[in-house]
Amino acid sequence: MNVEHPGLEMESVAVSYDGNRIVEDVSLSVRPGRMTGLIGPNGAGKSTLLKTVLGLADRDGGVIRLAGRPLEEVPLAERAREMAYAAQGAPVHWPLTVERVVMLGRIPHLGPWQKVTERDREAVARALEMTDSLHLKDRIVTTLSGGERACVMLARTIATDAPLLLVDEPVASLDPAHQLQVMGILKNLAGQGHGVLIVLHDLNLARRFCDDLVLLHDGRVLAQGEPQEVLTDENLAKAYGIRAMRWQAEGEEFIVPREKL
Repeated sequence: MNVEHPGLEMESVAVSYDGNRIVEDVSLSVRPGRMTGLIGPNGAGKSTLLKTVLGLADRDGGVIRLAGRPLEEVPLAERAREMAYAAQGAPVHWPLTVERVVMLGRIPHLGPWQKVTERDREAVARALEMTDSLHLKDRIVTTLSGGERACVMLARTIATDAPLLLVDEPVASLDPAHQLQVMGILKNLAGQGHGVLIVLHDLNLARRFCDDLVLLHDGRVLAQGEPQEVLTDENLAKAYGIRAMRWQAEGEEFIVPREKL
């Protein structure tokens, strides 16, 4: 992975739906080799921000730069090679094999009517191996458990070989073992030089795995920086309306909501 990749930058981004401002004056960056967590209560604008970066929502103002260029100047095909997206839940309704589903991640690299190459097959095999899903390659994806399917859909994202990964709540509804597995995979990808922007609700996973956090509140950035700088009692009270308990175990701090303010 090219660590010189300029990454993704947002400056003063604003987004409205039906006349209501959802995101206001949001600035952040996603850099190669770092995992950035986007956190905040329901309705704070997290998923809207991802959709705006992907061109699925129009913005009212601000600038988004991809690889150092304004997003509008980057052709759609190039965007698909630069950014890979894993949607929340990632439902699959087609009775395809796991291998074929993951191969969909190679579409940005294929021209019209172009056949799959050996390089594409290698990328798919590598993505399946990274997600511990290689043994599932011949299974029909609709027969998988929720945790298995989450890993397969993450493998499809990895197969794109994009420098930037945008992931929307990948551990929602997963059991603890699969949560740790998915977060570990994403952390490893960041360690290999990818820039990862991940929407999370679990504050302990965010604190443990993310290099940086961006805390949204009412569509604005309330705090950003390293996890310990963002997850303060004051910020948790203002953003989530909670008082939290903290304790240390094996060198790590854990946060548990104690009461609603």
